[in-house]
Amino acid sequence: MEKGLRDIAQRQVNAMNDFEEMLAEMFGITSDEARKVFETFRIAKALNFDAVNGRYTVKNGAFLEPDVIARALAI
Repeated sequence: MEKGLRDIAQRQVNAMNDFEEMLAEMFGITSDEARKVFETFRIAKALNFDAVNGRYTVKNGAFLEPDVIARALAI
C-alpha cells in the first residue's frame, strides 16, 4: 500500500476514535455505546469525513442532541 493511502487510513481510524471520545465525554456514555452511535451515524450517512484534517463531523448539529443519541443507542 502506498504511504499516502496508509496515512489517510490512519487519519480515519484516529478520527473515529476522537469522535467516539467526544461522544463519551459529552453524553456520559461508555466507549462501546459511543462506538454503536458512531456506527449508526455512519450507516445513516449522518457523518462527514475530512481526510485532510482527519476529523469526522455530523452533517447537522441536531444529530448531537441527547434524544437523538438515545435513539441511536436503541437501534
